[in-house]
Amino acid sequence: MSGYAEYRPATTRPARTLDVDVRAADVDDVTAIVEVERAARGMAPAGFLEALRALMGRHGTILLVAVLTDLGAAGEGVIGWASARFREPEDAPNGWYVGGLAVLPDVRRRGVARLLLATLDEHRPGNAGLLRSIVNARNLASLALHRSCGFREIERGPVFLGVEFTGGEGVLLERLTA
Repeated sequence: MSGYAEYRPATTRPARTLDVDVRAADVDDVTAIVEVERAARGMAPAGFLEALRALMGRHGTILLVAVLTDLGAAGEGVIGWASARFREPEDAPNGWYVGGLAVLPDVRRRGVARLLLATLDEHRPGNAGLLRSIVNARNLASLALHRSCGFREIERGPVFLGVEFTGGEGVLLERLTA
């Protein structure tokens, strides 16, 4: 398993839409986020649970969950998650970066990831400027999603934010927000 969503550009979205709310993650959501990560990528990185707990309430960090509306209690009904952080890296421009984005495989292509990306913009202080994201060049589904959400490619390289990419190439993307 590559850990990436299957790239299916000709695939139409399922007709059934989902009633989804996006909200700030609560400490009770952390275990559910780990489960989404495992289901979406086939694994959760070592230390992922502890890293999520450390992000909770941290200044300059946004951690969101997408929940099915009728199952929206903390820790229940979580079908996706996203995070963004203000970063001042040595190997990329300063600013807000998407730090994670994953949706359960069974509910992909129903607008959940798109909604999470839009909500990250709403939660950033000032709600203006650039939102950046770094994606593995092999993750064609994520690249297509980002482009469809108004992100444009800025540069490619072997390392961004200290991360070396499987396959040797990452893509730095950015979107101007309102």
